[in-house]
Amino acid sequence: MVIMKIKKTALIYTIAAFIIAIGLVSVFMFTKTGAKTQLTQGDFAKEFSRYSNYGIEYAGTEYNPDIPGSGRGTLYYNGQLVKKFIDRKDTKDILIYTDKKDEGITVYTIYDENGRLSGVEKKQ
Repeated sequence: MVIMKIKKTALIYTIAAFIIAIGLVSVFMFTKTGAKTQLTQGDFAKEFSRYSNYGIEYAGTEYNPDIPGSGRGTLYYNGQLVKKFIDRKDTKDILIYTDKKDEGITVYTIYDENGRLSGVEKKQ
């Protein structure tokens, strides 16, 4: 009886240690190059303002924690609804916007040979 109790306890501790180890691995998997950041409403407007000269417009509402659904917005490229926006400046600095709607276009940024943003194009 005591041996079975010890086996059950050992099994529980082993499973708990495994879960903790998986959690730690997943936390440290996101290094500086793979870290994900969630943007707030104001951050979205600011982030996408740098693309405004290339036809990108972010239209959203201000976030208010007291109002469910506030802070949502939509991205447009030359007036067309954007489903997916990809800014892949380099392998360490990637911005991806995905709208939950089923419609829209995919657009991506273009950089010149010096690494400067030079345009935005619709994916064909």
